Amino acid sequence: MYKQFNSNLSTLILTFVLSFIVFIISPAYVSASELSVPENESSQLTIKKLYSSVVALPVFHVDKVNSELISYIPHKKKYIVARDLRIQENLWRVKLKGQLVYSPVADGEYVCYVLDNAAAGCLSRADGSTVWNKNISTLPASAPIIAGDQLIVSGANSRIYAFELGSGEYIWSYGYKSHQNVIERDGLAPFYFDNAVCNIFDKDMLVCLDLHSGSELWRAEVGSKYNKDTAFIPEVVIDNYREEIILTSQEGSVVSYSMKDGQVKWTLKLLKAIALDIREDRLAILSDKNIVYYDLLNKKELWHILDIEGHNTNIAIIDKAVIVFTTVDYLPLNIERFRKSVSNVSSYDIANGKEIISMNTKHLILSSIFTTENDLYFLGSKGKFLRLNFE
Repeated sequence: MYKQFNSNLSTLILTFVLSFIVFIISPAYVSASELSVPENESSQLTIKKLYSSVVALPVFHVDKVNSELISYIPHKKKYIVARDLRIQENLWRVKLKGQLVYSPVADGEYVCYVLDNAAAGCLSRADGSTVWNKNISTLPASAPIIAGDQLIVSGANSRIYAFELGSGEYIWSYGYKSHQNVIERDGLAPFYFDNAVCNIFDKDMLVCLDLHSGSELWRAEVGSKYNKDTAFIPEVVIDNYREEIILTSQEGSVVSYSMKDGQVKWTLKLLKAIALDIREDRLAILSDKNIVYYDLLNKKELWHILDIEGHNTNIAIIDKAVIVFTTVDYLPLNIERFRKSVSNVSSYDIANGKEIISMNTKHLILSSIFTTENDLYFLGSKGKFLRLNFE
């Protein structure tokens, strides 16, 4: 999930610290060791180390019919490793022709990527063999996405590109006239629904395009005009049932936009909303110190928790609980402080917000990245890829 920081300088410092720490950690496979907490009346939480020296967020492919849960892990900047999380075995490892700075993306047949040498490509999900790789004439601005039979790439030149997924054939591109004088590489990926692909340009303009032609369908202002001193990155979730795009604004509110025309449908005026998660009719909203659990069907708050100790960073909804990550040192400014910074994880009963369990993870959790019914997979600050299990 995306985070909100205080300044571009702070973001650059954090990026440097992360890069340095990943560099000095020697890559190695990590055995599935466990840390556990005393059994609670209704829940037990365990944490497992799954992999080390991760440089970007892993992605997942779930095949319920064949009981597959495969992660595709960016490793040492130049590799993608396919790892079966159920049996804890590597399936294949491929070295790429460039540096991997954003997460890959996977579907039933392909694992695709963008590289820091202005290239994009796809591998076979089955064995890691190259399907295609080509120059895209611009540095990537974010991870790509797979939309139907297309690979959508966001460029640092404020353009969106569409390629045929199986062949890499160019289909269309769209250019946005940016009012910034800097290269846009904020890591905010495009997203899609039905036959539209959308992107937030300059952090304040939401533009939705026809998936097949790239023609503009509509645009909507989603925040105050770009402030060069602000490192804000919107958090976006899609509510397909109600045909809404829900995102956080620079002002800290949560706003819903119609998928059809970009008109505002509703607004929740909250202080510093930084993260969202959605499951069916429920929306979990996280601000720096508070949690709000919201009923999308009846448009009302179900419960909230105020003045949480520390700084909230990420939120996720699992089967019977809302999970929140909290850290004391929100933005470490030197390597030694970064090494000592850790995140707590707490679970709250989905029915009433009562705390179920809380523990120290011994890692600074950078992002929650994937959830199943009772599991949460995430990247830790020491290059560790871990799993939280709530049973």
